[in-house]
Amino acid sequence: MVRFATGRKKGARVVALDSRLSETASKADEWIMIRPGTDLDFMIAMIHVILEERLYDSEFLKRHSNMPFLVYRGEDGQWQIATDSQGRPRVVQRTGDVTALAAYSNNNGVDADGNLAYPELYAPDDLQLDGKPVITVLQAQQAEIAPYTPQWAEKTTGISAFTIQRIAREFAHAGRPIVDPGWHGARYANINMLRRTQAMLQALVGGIDREGGWIMAGEYHHKVANWHKANQAGQKMPGPLMTTMAGIPFVAELIKALSNGNTFSHGKPAWAFAFSAQERAAGREGVAVPALADTGILESVEGKLFYNNEPYLTRAMIINAANPVRHYYPDTRWKEILAHKNMELVVVIDVLPSDTTLYADVILPNPTYLERDEPTIYGNGVNHDLALTTRFAAIEPLYDTLETPDILLRLSEIISGSHEPFMSALEMLSGIPAKATWSAYENYRQKKDRNPFSKACRDTAFQATAARIHTTPEELEQSLSKRGIYHEMDRSEILKHHSMPRQMALPTSSGRLEFYGNLFLWLQQMGGHGPSFNLLAAPMPAQCRDKATMADPLDKDEFYFTYGKTATVSYGSTNSNNPVLAGINRFKKDIYTGIWIHPNRAKVLGLKSGDRVRITNTLSGQSADGTAYVTQQLHPDSMFMHSSFGVENKALQLSYGLGTASNKLIPNTVEPLVAGFRSQEFTVRIAKI
Repeated sequence: MVRFATGRKKGARVVALDSRLSETASKADEWIMIRPGTDLDFMIAMIHVILEERLYDSEFLKRHSNMPFLVYRGEDGQWQIATDSQGRPRVVQRTGDVTALAAYSNNNGVDADGNLAYPELYAPDDLQLDGKPVITVLQAQQAEIAPYTPQWAEKTTGISAFTIQRIAREFAHAGRPIVDPGWHGARYANINMLRRTQAMLQALVGGIDREGGWIMAGEYHHKVANWHKANQAGQKMPGPLMTTMAGIPFVAELIKALSNGNTFSHGKPAWAFAFSAQERAAGREGVAVPALADTGILESVEGKLFYNNEPYLTRAMIINAANPVRHYYPDTRWKEILAHKNMELVVVIDVLPSDTTLYADVILPNPTYLERDEPTIYGNGVNHDLALTTRFAAIEPLYDTLETPDILLRLSEIISGSHEPFMSALEMLSGIPAKATWSAYENYRQKKDRNPFSKACRDTAFQATAARIHTTPEELEQSLSKRGIYHEMDRSEILKHHSMPRQMALPTSSGRLEFYGNLFLWLQQMGGHGPSFNLLAAPMPAQCRDKATMADPLDKDEFYFTYGKTATVSYGSTNSNNPVLAGINRFKKDIYTGIWIHPNRAKVLGLKSGDRVRITNTLSGQSADGTAYVTQQLHPDSMFMHSSFGVENKALQLSYGLGTASNKLIPNTVEPLVAGFRSQEFTVRIAKI
């Protein structure tokens, strides 16, 4: 928000692509009211214009991307990199000669033998290598999206071809444009292709890691730089996985750990990987990388998930910093999981009596964020500067609560009979030194401190961090408590030495920006198939209705489903009973808790603001009731609701019964890459009650 406001003050022009007049759109110069689920079509058409009219930064693409790489059609019809006998990519030079580049580099200006190179983005007609016709990645990309013009996108997006063309040209000519890709889950199966095309647009204009463009986080630069340093020293990893790895190498290590039975004492891979393998073996679509997904957990509880002919039979669950009954999809699935006859023990660590605590056998009360210190120091999120931060308790805990690290240590000791496995894993993943931490823990425990392990982790984290940055723990704590951060390096210094890909190779398989997705070639080998795994940008229509496209008209009572967040309720609803925030929610309940409907559609259905309505999912049959809020601030084809409401636990007296729960309408359908929820890929019918 600060960056956005600063940019506006300096004269930045903002175009918001949204089906609703969101908070961001309300501050924009231009609100483009796009039909839900068609953002990818808009982006593909923009790329089409920029490539056809050659509005891209050609020097940047030639030097730092795989756009000049030569490719050919394989026997399976897929594009393949035309490598030499040593597996090095080949390019055609300005002279017409073909040369090989280093397999891993951030600079195409030097060939594999150290000679100066100047790759071209267009290969001569009829160029052949090894008896196969070849073209560049850029030409292949252009061919892939040749039919997908602004005129094509107009039919689905509802935005005129003229406007799409104008926005593409304005973006390319802006000098320093930026695409803010948005976030939060999948929403549609095409989400990963959408994110890729947004990144491609940013890269086409050379706007990666430069002032005014998309600058990666200071912490990310730091991790990648350390990873390069470790590689040069012949080390496999630069340090603990969670604190020193980033990008594709991090993902690869995570997959390796979770998909390997040897990681766990029971000898089986994480349930989501086993479930994906089981689905593929049965001829169904399995998720390629379900590293952090809950797909397969219901089947594990039911005894329907097998590995080497043995069932998983999950019988116990610890839920921490999550409220799945209210915020995972659908609510009935999680109620079924937690109340299943095979589920013998549900432990919930929470600060409030959430909807999920209704299904708990044991509730372990946690201090609120005002009452807790963080057990460690960590990077300052997406900040461009390199900085450290942590949390300081504002007040002493009011009640008999424990911080999460102390709870997890005690549970681990009870389950395993020893603290050593827990401490070993902690050091391996986070770098917090086990021996020193245990010594500090024993000291705090003798003093009868309420949270001795959290205090011990914090002490050793401060000591280790202070030693790394050449200061004292006292000076570090003073800076953090006064300023909120400890500043290590300015953005300008980072970009001078570690800009990716200008000064430093990216953590991709080639070190360059990859328009041709080597990552997706790898994911195909892991079992991924279908348009989500295309090696180049390609359209992938949202499938919201059976036998109908996004360009086909809706029935008079049919709407595309959209939802969003409100600033007054957190993701886990851990502040939903706050009297000040609850007061705001009730004061603004028409906007915050209403079902938004455009006046043109409301009139046909005989609806006005305040009418009670029933919303029914046309795909799954799920339904929920709500209150209509008639407004012009959204696309007529869509309905919108805030997703934070619908609390069912009466103990939350200030938020109980307020609004509609979005997860009563969202089915358990996932996209095939990482099992993100396709939480908007359907339509609903709205009827007056």
